[in-house]
Amino acid sequence: MKERPQPAYQAPTGPLAFPRWEKFVRRGTWVAVTVTAGYLLLFHDFGEGEHCFSPIRRYMNKHVAQYWTPTEEETKRIAAIAAAKAPSTPSTASPSKQ
Repeated sequence: MKERPQPAYQAPTGPLAFPRWEKFVRRGTWVAVTVTAGYLLLFHDFGEGEHCFSPIRRYMNKHVAQYWTPTEEETKRIAAIAAAKAPSTPSTASPSKQ
């Protein structure tokens, strides 16, 4: 039976030179990939035309706008608070000049 030839190089399977740093490098890589993908998905300018991320952006923009737009009840509450905090109306008499 013929023996199989051994590969010229075998990649090391153990930890990196600094084992404590290995988990930070792995986590940092995941964070960098996630942030980059999120930026490309939601914010990068691909031009004026329609592109593959347009539906996701429309969905996100709709939900973000709903989140930051107050409802009618909230608008009434805000108006009531503003009216309560507003100073009383000054008299229409003109102040005397000195």
